[in-house]
Amino acid sequence: RNLGFLKTFLNWSVKRGYCQNLEYKEHNIKERETSHVSLTQEELKLLEEIKLPERLEFYKDVFLIGIYSGQRYSDYCKFTRAHLKGDHLEIRQKKTNHICKVPLHSKLKNLLEKYNYDYPKISSQKFNENIQEICKVAGIDSPIIKDLFYGSEKRTKTIPKWKMIGSHTARRSFVTISTQKGMSPFDIMRVTGIREIKTLQGYIKDDDQSLKNSVNKIWS
Repeated sequence: RNLGFLKTFLNWSVKRGYCQNLEYKEHNIKERETSHVSLTQEELKLLEEIKLPERLEFYKDVFLIGIYSGQRYSDYCKFTRAHLKGDHLEIRQKKTNHICKVPLHSKLKNLLEKYNYDYPKISSQKFNENIQEICKVAGIDSPIIKDLFYGSEKRTKTIPKWKMIGSHTARRSFVTISTQKGMSPFDIMRVTGIREIKTLQGYIKDDDQSLKNSVNKIWS
C-alpha cells in the first residue's frame, strides 16, 4: 500500500516537472489479499443479545450502528439529527466526499433514538480496544490464520478472531451479511458509497457457508 502511495507521488512529481526519472514505471506492485475479517450472522446475533455493563454497552451500540449503516468509522462515530432526512440518513462521507443515503431501518433507528442522535465521539484506538474486549466476552473466538509479511518472507500465526476485530469490521460485516441475505451489489454500493465492484468484492469476507451451499447445490 505504501509503495502505491509512493508511485502516486512520483506520478504527481513527473506531471509537474519536478522529476524526469521514469524508471519506477517499469516496476509493478504485487497486491496481496488482506486478512481482514467480518462478523457472521451468528456472531452478530451474539453481539445483539449479549448483556454488558453500561460502559461496554455504549461501545457495542456504536459498533452495531456501524454494522447497520455500512459506513466507515469516521462517519458512523458521529451521526447526528442533522443527517436525518425523512426516512433515511444522508451522509457526505469524510474520506471520499461522496453522498450516501442510508435507509433508516428499525434496528438502526432504535439505536440512534436511544442516544437521541447525540452520542460522544471517541478515538478509533480506544474504540477498537473496547470492541475487542466485548467480542472476547461474547465468545467470538474462532481461530483465524493470519499471514505476516516481512519483505518476501511470510510468517503465519493463529489468533482468536476477536483480536482481529476493529472499527472497520462493521463496514465489512454490513457488506458480507447483506450479500448473504440477497441484497443486490448495486444497492450495497449505493448505501456504502463503494464505486467499484472489485472494491466491493474485497469487503466480502467469511462467506464459506454461502460457498458450500452453492457447490453442494450443483454437485450433491
